[in-house]
Amino acid sequence: MRQEEFFNLVEETELCWNWLGRIDKDGYGRYGRKSAHRISYYLANPSASQELDIDHLCYNRACVRPSHLEGVTEKVNLERRRKK
Repeated sequence: MRQEEFFNLVEETELCWNWLGRIDKDGYGRYGRKSAHRISYYLANPSASQELDIDHLCYNRACVRPSHLEGVTEKVNLERRRKK
């Protein structure tokens, strides 16, 4: 994967980095077969466990800004989703 190609599909605003590529039916960005937010998170955190769910702290599913993403367990992600 080319990082330059990936980030050419990102619009950096003051708040979020919005994905301009394909968006799935649930509102998440897609880059090929992968979730754009997961790619962005792991580019910024290469040693993080691939088993983590990636939670959007900004509640914008199209956001790929690494500081708006947090790797959490599935249990934590589900608990947070219920609270939203």
